[in-house]
Amino acid sequence: MLDCATRLKTIGHTDYVHRFFRCSGIAGLEELLNQQTDITGRVLVIHNNEEGSVGDMVHSDNFLDSPYYVFYVLEKVENYNDFDSEELAKQNCKTDGFKILSRMIREKRLGLNGLDFLDFTSVPYQNVGPVGVNFHGVMFSFTVTDGDSRLVYNTNDWS
Repeated sequence: MLDCATRLKTIGHTDYVHRFFRCSGIAGLEELLNQQTDITGRVLVIHNNEEGSVGDMVHSDNFLDSPYYVFYVLEKVENYNDFDSEELAKQNCKTDGFKILSRMIREKRLGLNGLDFLDFTSVPYQNVGPVGVNFHGVMFSFTVTDGDSRLVYNTNDWS
């Protein structure tokens, strides 16, 4: 996602113009909130906490780990209660989120960046905002299912 924030022209994160942030949830946007007064334009925020589910989708001995990932594309709206600007920001953010998703689909097809098992059958998204000092945008989530060797019982682990 850092590469997406750096290479997507409408976000344009650099070492000097910070537009990529991490958070532990929508309520924990510490990195963004610490720099929010200096930010203009769009930003990409990712959840850095791990969530997911463990399961066996086809009732076999192939146990699966399905981590759940979340990212936000947010845009700072300068005027409070300017509903047209807020709506435009949300549409811009949705467009950028779709650009990121289309890159992920491409990388899945090419077998790049561990996205081989990206579950693209359902990628929920929803509008968010205001967040912090009047950021509005869209939250996207997805899973990348994978086998996990830690789900294999090993008798040597137990006394």
